[in-house]
Amino acid sequence: MSKKRSARKNQQQSASKNQQQSVAKNPQQPAAKNQPQPAKKTRSTLIAVVLVAVALHGLILSAVYFSVLGEAERNVGNWALIAMFATSAADIVAAVAMWFWKRWGMILYGVAAVVQAVIIVLASGDIFLLFGALLPAIIVLYILATKRDQFE
Repeated sequence: MSKKRSARKNQQQSASKNQQQSVAKNPQQPAAKNQPQPAKKTRSTLIAVVLVAVALHGLILSAVYFSVLGEAERNVGNWALIAMFATSAADIVAAVAMWFWKRWGMILYGVAAVVQAVIIVLASGDIFLLFGALLPAIIVLYILATKRDQFE
């Protein structure tokens, strides 16, 4: 009888050691098998193209602003040129953030697009440029809104 007990005890100890070793090798094991797994994030070609357009949007608007710079300096001054390049950088940062599925990237892009639109209208006074600044942002945010649940 005592041999059976010692054999069981040895089996339990070796099983406990194996379990501890497997936990040490893979510390990110889920605690329960019934935990929901995160949704798989898929990026379609359309979304990839849209994110490239986000990065280019700010650069194109900065070029448009630079083309009306003479008139813009008389209306709003040099701070607007600095703000346009800052919002262009914000567009690029937003595109990278959205590539990595960060929700704040969408918000940053929306804010940057509005700031760019305001500066363009103040500098040129042309309402057509307002639509040129805001329409791409509205389209991009609409397309990305379909994948909103995948953003963190």
